[in-house]
Amino acid sequence: MTTLKEDLKVLAKMTKALNELPHYTSPIGIVEYKVDHGTCYVKKLFENASTTILWSFISDGTKFFPHEHSSNETFVVYRGSLEIWAGNEKLTTLKAISTYQLAPNIEHYVKAIGDTEVCVVLVPPEEKYPDGE
Repeated sequence: MTTLKEDLKVLAKMTKALNELPHYTSPIGIVEYKVDHGTCYVKKLFENASTTILWSFISDGTKFFPHEHSSNETFVVYRGSLEIWAGNEKLTTLKAISTYQLAPNIEHYVKAIGDTEVCVVLVPPEEKYPDGE
């Protein structure tokens, strides 16, 4: 787990990097994800050969189906809280302005505690993500 000071440094770097990126117009617009329970809307902010950056709104109590990615997945919570689970083990609970990186190929799911906004960074990008599934 990182300290608040470390999280704020990461957030400042990401904010600076995002502000320097050209605006990305997503061909898919906003996607509503199929989730186990609740509502999740995702907007792709940026994508290039090495990175995908997504912005998600996840309603209170929303739980995703278990899934995995072939990429490193970094979560940056801006509002609300997000639990990250691997099987029956809760890996972490992220509160506003905190980050967590999940290694590739770990089956996991997330659950929102309160209405939650989160930035998700995938390195490298996944061709079919987000696809609404």
